[in-house]
Amino acid sequence: MIEAYKKDAKAYLLEKEGTERSREKIISLDKNVKFENDKILYGDIQFGSYNEETRTIKVDRQKVLDKKGLNPLLKHPSYPPNSTIIVADGKNTHTYTTDEKGRIIKAESVVYEIAKNRVSDEQTKGKLFGDEDGYVDTNPKEKDQGGHRLAASAGGIPEVINTYAQAHSLNNGKENRDNERDCIKALQKDGSFKLTQTFEYGNSRRPTKVTSTLNNNPPKEFINLNIKPQGLTSSASPKTQSTLSDNNFTNILKGKKVWITSLIALICLMSIYGVSLYNGDNDNLKITNKTQKTIPETNKIDVSENLTLSNVNILFDKKSSIITKENYAVLKKIVDTIITSKKNYNFSIEGYSCDLGSNIYNDNLSKLRAKNIETYFIEKGLDSSKIKISWFGETKFTNEGNIENCRRMSRSVIIKTNK
Repeated sequence: MIEAYKKDAKAYLLEKEGTERSREKIISLDKNVKFENDKILYGDIQFGSYNEETRTIKVDRQKVLDKKGLNPLLKHPSYPPNSTIIVADGKNTHTYTTDEKGRIIKAESVVYEIAKNRVSDEQTKGKLFGDEDGYVDTNPKEKDQGGHRLAASAGGIPEVINTYAQAHSLNNGKENRDNERDCIKALQKDGSFKLTQTFEYGNSRRPTKVTSTLNNNPPKEFINLNIKPQGLTSSASPKTQSTLSDNNFTNILKGKKVWITSLIALICLMSIYGVSLYNGDNDNLKITNKTQKTIPETNKIDVSENLTLSNVNILFDKKSSIITKENYAVLKKIVDTIITSKKNYNFSIEGYSCDLGSNIYNDNLSKLRAKNIETYFIEKGLDSSKIKISWFGETKFTNEGNIENCRRMSRSVIIKTNK
């Protein structure tokens, strides 16, 4: 286990688009760090311990710090596989769990105090040795930044172990900022908080999905894929671009006439797709729309001998795979109907996305949306063999009429009975 720490950490520097990455960046462990008789030493100072049998490493972070306030072991971007690294940082404790490739798959922080120590070099190191996405000439808004697992402002430590290659859209996204603020609010209110994060990977050291749980609150999911801002090209400078980003679109909507038109369109859309009305009891459940004349067979659930679902449409927020409170009510009604009526069921879950973002991003997003609904049903006791799941990304997206309305309608999962 300890031998993995002693090895040099290697990564490849970004190149221009179309050029293979060949320039290596190598970082060696500080020569003053020694592992002797289950002790971790810096010269003659013990600041940690290790147990090869349990594959556990314990570090007293503040016992040894360099001029930048960094611990010499924790700033090394290489971690032993299948291990647990427990870091004591004053009153706080951070626990990191690695997989068979030495990638951090779980980070758990219990925080009582905030030091706000942040070192930008470590963030740069985190994205580089986390197999960052992008090229030298990629627009900054389309490639990775070095992001913290737990923000420094919320008690996160500054070393590279607390960083990873984070998509610009995630690192600068409102949901991520809200998550950080929620941690700080919990600390101010209760005197402490516990944040648990899990990380999913493909074939690299860069996570594709992060699930974050604060205390006992519902988990929040974050997709770590770069989104190409509307109207931008990869090689052009952001200062010279004509964009239709979220901020620009918000500015456009400040025009009174456009704002009112958009509001009316949104209300109409909610009545068609997002707001469900319940008629009948569990023996004869129907979910209908106010505009059934225009969409006669959408959002219907009937129970006779077999359960019939006719295009039950579950809408999601932009860039999100999190099920809303309103849609949990719809899903619960389906589950309750099946369980209480004891009728046969066999249905499909189809995930979709709009056209904003890359093909890979949208494919993954539509998959997560469908998987989350499938997971809900299975957790509630439904038979997974009777549920078929598929996803289509943006391949089914069509622009007919108002582009923003079309995009809202496409951020969905459709549930329907298999024939």
